[in-house]
Amino acid sequence: IVRSMSYRRRASARRFFCAPAKRDRAFRYTVAMTHSPNAGAAPAASQAAIEQQVRAGYDLLRQQRHRDALALAESLADVEAPHPGALMLGAEACFANADLDGALAWTDRAIDAAGGDAVLKVRKARLLAQMRRRAEVPALAQEIADQARGNGALLWQAAGLFHRNNMQERAIPLFEQARALLGDHPGLLYELATARFFSGDFEQAERDLDRMLAIAPQAGPAYYLRSTLRRQTTDRN
Repeated sequence: IVRSMSYRRRASARRFFCAPAKRDRAFRYTVAMTHSPNAGAAPAASQAAIEQQVRAGYDLLRQQRHRDALALAESLADVEAPHPGALMLGAEACFANADLDGALAWTDRAIDAAGGDAVLKVRKARLLAQMRRRAEVPALAQEIADQARGNGALLWQAAGLFHRNNMQERAIPLFEQARALLGDHPGLLYELATARFFSGDFEQAERDLDRMLAIAPQAGPAYYLRSTLRRQTTDRN
């Protein structure tokens, strides 16, 4: 029997459990604003001023003033050692204006400025996927996993990249490592169960879902997935 989940069901589940793309938004901004190898090269007051301008740039984006945000990013980046946050502002402005190639170029600059920051690599991987350049994602996901060094959130992100690239054999061990560090988070358990589902390990997927539903009994998408896993017998349903 071929078991499958529709795209709509999977999209609904990702929204319900706060998809990694949404979790990552605030996370990557914080890292871009604080993890700069050049942070010590300028006075703290200068750094604070740059960060304030970057926040103003995000306000422009929220106002749909994409060109103004990009112009601000360009002015902030026109220095010898630009701040990663300013470069990511440029990436977000390009992305908001549907310029994915531009967004990728700005993101690469931000990664370099941040010393190869793993969270910004997550952003790049998601961007590559949106650009239908999925063949480049696994190598980046492995870099992120290698840089995690016991960071459960990053391991979860790396696992999710492999999972969405249909590489469950590489996703599942990373999900398990993340779970060992983060505990039984409902979203993590759901993604782990889904990865097991697509790998054909239906029994373990069901156990993960049961554990998740004990924590989050209101999780409708998980009930749907579990219903496809359970044998339809009177003693189990």
